[in-house]
Amino acid sequence: MGSQTGYPILTSPGQERLWFLAQLEPSVPIFNLGRFLRLGTEIDPAQVEEAIAHIVDRHEALRTYFTVCDGMIAGMVTRSLRVHLDFTDLTTVREHERESAFIRIARKDTAKIFALTNPPLWRARLVRVSGDDWRLIHVAHRMIFDQVSAINFDEELATYLTPEFVDQPLLPDLPMTPAEYTARMNTPIQIAQRAQLLRYWRTTLADLPQDTGLPTDRPRPAKPTYRGDHITLTLPDTLTANIASLAQRTRTTVFDVLLAG
Repeated sequence: MGSQTGYPILTSPGQERLWFLAQLEPSVPIFNLGRFLRLGTEIDPAQVEEAIAHIVDRHEALRTYFTVCDGMIAGMVTRSLRVHLDFTDLTTVREHERESAFIRIARKDTAKIFALTNPPLWRARLVRVSGDDWRLIHVAHRMIFDQVSAINFDEELATYLTPEFVDQPLLPDLPMTPAEYTARMNTPIQIAQRAQLLRYWRTTLADLPQDTGLPTDRPRPAKPTYRGDHITLTLPDTLTANIASLAQRTRTTVFDVLLAG
């Protein structure tokens, strides 16, 4: 959906790690970030597609793909990308079956593998569940998109879809592009520091046995299945405060505290 003529950019250490892991499991969509947005009642599909096109033009990351040159991963940014918004109308489906049909569509879109060498590394589908229920399924690879990106995307889409914004000037350019950010992470000093760390860990882990003897919470299969689910629970305010306090005292994150528990 886009011309692969563009310009190269440096990749961040995080992108390099994800690239390596994606090569280990190329047929498993574990790095796809899939979600959906409720858009409201009065939606014009053409306006949604145009809004996404504006976001893609503004964000270099949404026009980025990756290639390998001389054994090293490199990012490439397409100068232009034609945005195509898939559309599914579920109003012809029986009302009590629409929600399950929507979930099937969302899961199928999320499970599709991205070819990291072929832009775009995201996809979007507008779904009309009922006359006043429009939803946008958005799936992106984590090499170009994360939870913070999702917040920015949602806010900009909401801005472009507000009636007050129609015929108004586009949002201003970003203060920093991904290319500029990764350049700051690849200074000679930082590259030397990463090389030093790599040498340290290669030496430290050189004689590590295949079985470390560390206990696990359950028997693990020889090959990961990646099956999982989302579970929502509410913790008491006092417990939440205590967890946050422990994380602060140990100079770690709440996630690490919960993981260790």
